[in-house]
Amino acid sequence: MNNKEKSPRTNIFKITKDQWPFIFKLLVIAFVGIIILNFASLFNGPQTGNIQEKNIVDTGTETAHLSDEITLEKKLEKILSEMEGVGNTSVSIVYEEGPTKEYAVNVSTTAKEIEEKDQSGGVRTTNEKTETGQMVMVNGNSEPVLIKESMPKIQGVLIVAEGVNNPVVKERVFKAAQTLLQVPAHRITICTKNGG
Repeated sequence: MNNKEKSPRTNIFKITKDQWPFIFKLLVIAFVGIIILNFASLFNGPQTGNIQEKNIVDTGTETAHLSDEITLEKKLEKILSEMEGVGNTSVSIVYEEGPTKEYAVNVSTTAKEIEEKDQSGGVRTTNEKTETGQMVMVNGNSEPVLIKESMPKIQGVLIVAEGVNNPVVKERVFKAAQTLLQVPAHRITICTKNGG
């Protein structure tokens, strides 16, 4: 092969005049996409901090709710283990949802009646009623006024105790749990503890 004779090589980076409009459109679309992503990150940035703050507040509420659950379980364990024939007891209570809270709201109602007469002597009456509510705040507008807080509904109760292999003892534990928690019978399960 001669130095002057070169093997035919195709240049993959060579762009023809016909390809320029397509490449230009592709670059413009990519540029617009990058700008949109940058604007989206600017708008989403501050919201992350707000979400974290809200989670911190919610965690405090959940901690208080969890504390109430544990207290009720411990109280039931203590009562059941003091019953005749019942030994060491463990209790687990499952709730359907968290507690519900009802806050005070000032409601303002405005009623308006408009009577219109048309040229043919007909009368049209329009009634308009507007209600607006505003939450009542305490402590310098920082805390809403709580009217009522309801404990969550119990979904199920598991009791594991020593001595419940005796049917009479098991029935007494069952009735005690049903009475104390105001739970229907089908939501309570009682099992014998190892060694009991």
